[in-house]
Amino acid sequence: MSDTIQLVQWALGQTCSIRPSRDDGFPETPSRVLKQVRMLQTYGRGLVRSQSGSGVHGDIFVTFTKDGSRPEKKSGSTPKIPSGGFIISKTFAPYGGVDELKQQCSRCPANIEPPAVAQCAGYLDQRPDSSATEEQLQGIISRLGLAKEMTERFPATTPLWYGLWAVSPVPVESLPLLRLLLGEILEEDRRDAKPRSRAYESHFSEFQNFLSAIDVAVARKLVLHVELLPPGHADFGIYTVFPHCPFCKAGARTPRWRQHYPTELLECHVCGTRFSPAETASRRKMSWNFEGLRKELGDETYLRFTAEFLQTGGEPPEEIPGIVAATEEQEREREAMNRKRLEEGRRQQEYIETHVFRDLPRVSSPKTAPLERDEDDEGDDEQEDDEAVETAWFAIEQVEEIIRRCESLGVAVLAMMHRSRNECFDRYRSMSEPGASAAGTLANWKAEGCKEKFWVSCRVPADLLQ
Repeated sequence: MSDTIQLVQWALGQTCSIRPSRDDGFPETPSRVLKQVRMLQTYGRGLVRSQSGSGVHGDIFVTFTKDGSRPEKKSGSTPKIPSGGFIISKTFAPYGGVDELKQQCSRCPANIEPPAVAQCAGYLDQRPDSSATEEQLQGIISRLGLAKEMTERFPATTPLWYGLWAVSPVPVESLPLLRLLLGEILEEDRRDAKPRSRAYESHFSEFQNFLSAIDVAVARKLVLHVELLPPGHADFGIYTVFPHCPFCKAGARTPRWRQHYPTELLECHVCGTRFSPAETASRRKMSWNFEGLRKELGDETYLRFTAEFLQTGGEPPEEIPGIVAATEEQEREREAMNRKRLEEGRRQQEYIETHVFRDLPRVSSPKTAPLERDEDDEGDDEQEDDEAVETAWFAIEQVEEIIRRCESLGVAVLAMMHRSRNECFDRYRSMSEPGASAAGTLANWKAEGCKEKFWVSCRVPADLLQ
């Protein structure tokens, strides 16, 4: 995956069956609201199906599709098979059902676009550090003579974009100026846009929705919550938040991917706030549900729905049984490969523990930032922790013995790592690099002063596993 986008998220202050009032001490944030209404917003968008087939299919909503398979000797494009999704009536039953939610949303004062559902929250995709955005804002402020009003209404930041979202809810007296600025940006972007650009159309829609939210907030005296997301990274099911200013959300000017960040106060280069980088960094698990539809429906209903889905997608009825059968066979082969890979991993680990790590004392794992769980996360990933293999860490004397045993047994050392309380001594090296050797790498690290906690990755040849 990659670094996450610092979106601006917004939500109008309102309570309903999906957005109940809070009594747990947590403030209402746009992130929380968007999680609460995301399924209903997904349903609203899905009333128009995408080319891949995602969207509403009777009482089933398809969120993800995967590539299926055709029988041998059958040509054609890769069939799309439903994989992620939910049962609409079941999902919305706790709120009185879809029809009740539609009526509730149509009456809601925070809905900016009735009869559309859950249009009380959204986001803006605009890079805060973009030089083009800064130049655009500076030009608008200069052209309209807004410099004095800007200093009175928004915190001073460089770039300016950060200051627009630092205070939430947006003060009532600041709303007209915020609307003016974003309205001007929208008009300039429309004027300069390439014809029929889908990316620009999405951008226009986001800005127009936010302008409507400001109008609704003013007309109906609702508070408008805003939030600029902090800099982060999503990968391997982990969402990492990098150190950032807690006021304006600008990334801290410290190296990333550290086990330990400075606790000493730094001054934010954007707004001047003093903060501790260590207190704003975090890591938490993300929940994924790309294959949840089969579990939700059960095998028999899922296969029947898959056939209906394929027919709706234009597949010839006489070819659908073959596609379903070929896809099921493809899934069985994939599952068999996964079982084989897991079994090989288990045998690898068993051999290494029995012959390479045997009787060697271990040291405690290096301390890293704990994995947090979002208080709104309802993901079903408890099994991951139970099945995870604990990483083995050793002192340098044990690593020397591990390398000797590997050489004697014919076990390959794939990589080595050193972790220290002083991160300038942290090391990692893959033995696939030209000229790399385990013994030589350890000798070099030892000479450099690396003497704390070591990790060694090994690979046992197949003949030894027999």
